[in-house]
Amino acid sequence: MSEIFTQKVVWIIVQVCIGIIILLNLILNLNKVKNDTVNNRLSIWASGKYFFITFFWGVLGGHFFLGSAKPLFCCNWWLPVALLVVITGILM
Repeated sequence: MSEIFTQKVVWIIVQVCIGIIILLNLILNLNKVKNDTVNNRLSIWASGKYFFITFFWGVLGGHFFLGSAKPLFCCNWWLPVALLVVITGILM
């Protein structure tokens, strides 16, 4: 799995995700609906019953931007994903 996800590939994926978020915010900001951006939508959803969205967003942000050179769980790349799914399911 580490042969596919090299540092360059991960950097490209992160840049594409940031670009999509910025582009979506720009497109939604130019429409006629007031306060219709990604940030406002996440805030509205999180203040209701979907409060775990901010947790999930923070975990993804920390995973992409605060990665480490040595994996925490050795060769089990799927373990952090499984833990995230379990924690998000509990919060739901």
